[in-house]
Amino acid sequence: MVVSRHNAQGFTLVENVMAICMMGFLMVSFTSLLAPQAVQTADTLTQQRASQIASLLLQEMYTRPFDEQNLSQLQRCEANCTPATALQSEADDNGLRDDFDDYDTQDQWLDISQFALFLDGPYEGFEINIDVEYVDGNWGSSVTPTATKHAQILTRRGENGEVIEFHAYRSNF
Repeated sequence: MVVSRHNAQGFTLVENVMAICMMGFLMVSFTSLLAPQAVQTADTLTQQRASQIASLLLQEMYTRPFDEQNLSQLQRCEANCTPATALQSEADDNGLRDDFDDYDTQDQWLDISQFALFLDGPYEGFEINIDVEYVDGNWGSSVTPTATKHAQILTRRGENGEVIEFHAYRSNF
């Protein structure tokens, strides 16, 4: 029996080229499946960090009195609460946030460091936009003072980052 010398030497050039092409196709397919997963993982981490920042802010906001009028008296304010057009930090507060509505950013994006949240590392670059308003009995926006306020906290990472919304209500009982 005669053995061909050609078969005993290994792979042919055509077989090598086909193997390289198949490996390239498999690598492209594999990376095209993994790339979207990497983006989803990053989005999840950013959302989790935004949630932690909003939670820290809400914990601080809930420790403050409902309204400026509650600072000097024990009973709750109703008609004499701060007008809806003035829900923001008062001029005489010297930048202190001493009641719930003082956290309103007047539709401006502020760095988290302006809220005394000095978080390094993965929390750097987050910005906050907070809107505080009165709500009526149907949970809609109200221009007259009521016993309930709604805070909408918007967070984003960088100017072009995804905006994530958080909502909270505070009642004056």
